[in-house]
Amino acid sequence: MIIDTCMHLSSPDTERYPPCGDAIPYFATGGPDPTRDASPEHLRRCMLAQEVPVDRAFNFCNGWYGWDNSLAMDVLLGNDDWLGCGALLDPADPSSPDELRRLVGAGAAGLRIQPIVTGRPLDDPAATPLWEAAAELGIAIDVNLPQQDYDQIARRAREFPTIPIVVDHCGWLVGSDPETLTVDIPCELAVYPNVHVKITFCHVASREPYPHRDTHFLVHQLVEAFGADRCLWGPHSYMTTCGWFCFENHRADREQLHGRGSERAWVHVRGRVSAVLQARRAVGGGPRMGHGRT
Repeated sequence: MIIDTCMHLSSPDTERYPPCGDAIPYFATGGPDPTRDASPEHLRRCMLAQEVPVDRAFNFCNGWYGWDNSLAMDVLLGNDDWLGCGALLDPADPSSPDELRRLVGAGAAGLRIQPIVTGRPLDDPAATPLWEAAAELGIAIDVNLPQQDYDQIARRAREFPTIPIVVDHCGWLVGSDPETLTVDIPCELAVYPNVHVKITFCHVASREPYPHRDTHFLVHQLVEAFGADRCLWGPHSYMTTCGWFCFENHRADREQLHGRGSERAWVHVRGRVSAVLQARRAVGGGPRMGHGRT
């Protein structure tokens, strides 16, 4: 069972799903790329065409839709046997906790918070009611922020120990030389049992073609710190080749990293598991869940 936990689907239908424009300055110029098919149908074809087929995927729609989750929920229709979705909401909006409850009731299985988009810190008191709603609903929160702000993750992990917190992109590891990159700061979060890391940086941090071997030492450091069951794999199946390349000789670790870990982070409160979690029924696994400005 292989699960891609880093999908960002979009639609060319900008009338039905309009970009947010100036409503969110970070995404003011964003919008669907007409040259790229980011539909669930294309994603599914790419998943199955991989040398090692990808079984399931988890989607946060591109951020240029702002706080409108219509597309995220619509793409679930007819695809929820293999696709799960999370919501993007304004953490400081007093209406967001109730909207999260509505979305989870309709099938959403996670929440994403990006301080670089909101302009507010992760531990902003105005966002605490939304965190409380996530704890009540039993869902995971994906957080996306630079490494220098990871102390905010630590504070939220202590404040909400029952929420699986997924650290997206490991702080946007991008550089001209992978040997200068470090995962020391993300690894410090391993002391919090509810913190997970999403490994999605290999293809953007590497100076080599697939399988990006010059970044594998970073992956191994994360797995050593967190354990494979708290590491999530996000190869962007519709954009890149994905594979089992980091653990050719370690079958147990690679199965955790590519599948079983991803099952535990995105739990639906009422026992209905999302597509990402449905594999639990097949493999008896337990949580796991990464790219650019999405």
